[in-house]
Amino acid sequence: MSDSEQKPEYAFLASLIGGIFILVDGAIGFMIAVRSGFWYIWIWDFPHAGFLLGALGIVLGVLIIMSAIMGYKKIQRTSVMGMTIIALSIMSFFLTMGGFVIGFGFGLVGGILFVVWEPAEMKNCLHCGKEIKLDSWFCPHCGYTYVQPYYQYPQYQYQYQQAQPQGQAQPATTGQKFCMKCRAGLAEGAAFCSQCGQQT
Repeated sequence: MSDSEQKPEYAFLASLIGGIFILVDGAIGFMIAVRSGFWYIWIWDFPHAGFLLGALGIVLGVLIIMSAIMGYKKIQRTSVMGMTIIALSIMSFFLTMGGFVIGFGFGLVGGILFVVWEPAEMKNCLHCGKEIKLDSWFCPHCGYTYVQPYYQYPQYQYQYQQAQPQGQAQPATTGQKFCMKCRAGLAEGAAFCSQCGQQT
């Protein structure tokens, strides 16, 4: 997976769910206000409050959904979009009860995930050359493993060499490839392991 293909899926999903709840909550409040005539009543010493708060919930929900989509598609803006989602979610909680409170919770979590998300560092597989995560132990494209046999670590080389019968060839510690199945040394350019038949 290349750097451009990495996406903050969990942050996007949480923010999207939060925005939908807030949007639905606002739409329900708006419909109730219209049907019952609440927009003619003074609420909190402000006229048309029921109508306006419902409309505000719809606007906040739409803005959170748009911010989630932008954060998902524009990787370099994830922190900005995350802060925007957090601010909108807090506003929705105090103004419209935050989408039954559920929307506020999802929006807050999604915004935080956007802020802390970072794409994984990448490297090229030594076996097939394709991009893989820097901390990968195995290549997902060709199966090449990056877990070294114990005798390749300096602290074990002396014990390994002492344990080998005299005259037996020692495995190369640098530049040689090893079978992914039995860890036997592979000849240069070999397509299969000569010991177990595993395809390289």
